[in-house]
Amino acid sequence: MGMGALIVVLSCFISIVPYMIYGPGLHILSNTAHALGARKRSPDSLLCNSAMSGHRECTGPSMADSYTPFALFFAANFLNGFGASTFFIAGSSYMDDNIRKKNSPLYFGMGLAFRLLGPVVGFLTAGICLRFYEDPFHNPGISPKDPRWVGAWWMGYILFAVGLTVVSLPMMMFPRILPAGKNYKVNRMQRLSVVKANKAAKCAEGSGQHGISIAMIKDIIVIVKRLLRNPIFMFHTIGLVFVFLATAGFGTSFSKYVEFQFRQSASKANYYTGAAKVVTNIVGILVGGVVIHRFRPGPRVVAGYSAFVEVAMMAGFVAMMFIGCESPTIAGVTPGSNVSATSLLEKCNVDCNCNTQIYEPVCSSNKMMSYFSPCHAGCRSAGTSPMNVTIYKDCSCIAGGDHGVDDSYVTSGLCGDTCQKLGLFLGIVIAGQFLGSTGRVGGLLIFLRCVDPIDKSMAMGTTGSILHMLAFIPYPLIYGAILDHSCMIWEEKCGRRGNCWVYDPDKLRYTLHLVTIIFLAIAGVCYTGQFLLSGRIKRFYEDDLAEDSSSSDGQDQYESKATINEAFSVESIHKADEKPEATRF
Repeated sequence: MGMGALIVVLSCFISIVPYMIYGPGLHILSNTAHALGARKRSPDSLLCNSAMSGHRECTGPSMADSYTPFALFFAANFLNGFGASTFFIAGSSYMDDNIRKKNSPLYFGMGLAFRLLGPVVGFLTAGICLRFYEDPFHNPGISPKDPRWVGAWWMGYILFAVGLTVVSLPMMMFPRILPAGKNYKVNRMQRLSVVKANKAAKCAEGSGQHGISIAMIKDIIVIVKRLLRNPIFMFHTIGLVFVFLATAGFGTSFSKYVEFQFRQSASKANYYTGAAKVVTNIVGILVGGVVIHRFRPGPRVVAGYSAFVEVAMMAGFVAMMFIGCESPTIAGVTPGSNVSATSLLEKCNVDCNCNTQIYEPVCSSNKMMSYFSPCHAGCRSAGTSPMNVTIYKDCSCIAGGDHGVDDSYVTSGLCGDTCQKLGLFLGIVIAGQFLGSTGRVGGLLIFLRCVDPIDKSMAMGTTGSILHMLAFIPYPLIYGAILDHSCMIWEEKCGRRGNCWVYDPDKLRYTLHLVTIIFLAIAGVCYTGQFLLSGRIKRFYEDDLAEDSSSSDGQDQYESKATINEAFSVESIHKADEKPEATRF
């Protein structure tokens, strides 16, 4: 696991290579004087008939320039998943093999609590890093609330790389195999004697090392087949796929959803994301572990609670689907329809050479209508109020603008840029997070107890592979498509589509929550099937007779698991033709 942590460290350093090569994206600030080397922002670049309007050079990065950063991020994420899998696949089984079963809920609760603390710390760290501009030594002349703000996304990789390096070094000093259980010495002598006899038999048959490798491969195939024929294991695994599709997909979209739905800055959205998870997840997991350890409910109760949690979370998402803010009233934008650059043009601004390359929303003096930019409002001059706020004047798209009326001006920001429903939304999110986290420990117990003891590591690996193929790879594509589908105004530069400037809040809210509800409903059906079959699970809290395992080398360990299992009348992994029993432990 120490080497796995170092691989994650390597992925962190690869992730910051694009920033080291290409530097900050100052081309996004092409309309600010700071980007041009001045100390002050130039509002004239946003005005109607400005020399820069409609005539900005296509000096941004080409499509070919994005291939290298994409390849670097792909390699970094690949290494990150490869290194982190050692904790998720081997960690739970390793822990379960080295503790007494009656104490496993407490250990699993603490382990899951610290595991979930990682994403929370990540969100909070991201919130802090995003408060700084991408180039900390450059003043962009805009605030973090500006849609063009790009925070110092690369700082977090450096911080976590240093932390992981400090943790991984002592981890590598642990022995490869730890003594497990009070009867370790006795069990070890029994295993060694059986392993020696098994080796002697194989040598007598002339199998050799090559024969042992073939046998190992056959055993792995048999174990996988047995797992796939285990209905409780399959119900649980398929349920996990849809739970991760729902929770991971919604979780990654949560900060952007809060940012655009409730009109918060990116840094605040990340703070809310972390705060909604940090206390609730940790407390919920610990409460779930303590309750199971204290009252020791049976497998049917634990499985039934898992199904109940999914139903309750579905109800929470249904309620959240109807909590949101009204769509901003932007001239030329109709919620529910796709908006192009030409849709924003009207008679009052058609000669202004406006485009969607720069998003600088402004609000009319009567606070009734917002415009995509001062150019789209037809403003021809700019000034500063006594409060040092930029005011754009002589706006032809506002009543009286063509006649120089004093109230034909706009100010920066969307009209009605406030929403009071964020507190209620976060309250439901926190309640759902707490309820869902209380079932994590029980779900892990069901998973580890529904398979034979010798199959636990293989079960973790099989489930991890299924989750990566069916959940971790698809969910960014699914939820990314939801965000793209909900976009009303795209950045258009040099004939290419760029970032999304404005989302349709209603479409985003309904689509995002509805897809998540569907995934949770399928997971609920799977966990209901798990509940109906959970009566087959035995030895839920009792220690296994062949719980502990170790030997002088890795091959001995593998063989001893199978042979000792046979000695204690647990189903042998070599009996491929026999129907597996998922209730034996």
